[in-house]
Amino acid sequence: MTTTTVPTEPTEAMIEAGAASYNNDVSSNVARSIWAAMIAAAPVPAWLPIESAPKDGTEMIGLCGRKDVRLVWYFRPSSRTQGWCDQNAKRVHPTHWMPLHVATSEGVEP
Repeated sequence: MTTTTVPTEPTEAMIEAGAASYNNDVSSNVARSIWAAMIAAAPVPAWLPIESAPKDGTEMIGLCGRKDVRLVWYFRPSSRTQGWCDQNAKRVHPTHWMPLHVATSEGVEP
């Protein structure tokens, strides 16, 4: 099974894709077909330029090369020592970033 992160609320494009799918499929798999069409129409997160990233220690996904994706944050213990670090506390030079997805507690039992 493939998982895809989708918005909490469907976008207009997702609703339109679901409605179009319903009109084309009257089999017993209508709900699955509608859901698949809505997922296919969901917006895809885009990489943002690293210059727009927060520099307050916030963890994010960083693109550090063509296919080098890492957990990164901006490290600034003093005015003389600062820069981007990865999950192994190594200095990195990301060119793009995207925020981490916010986890929810829905469906999670203590």
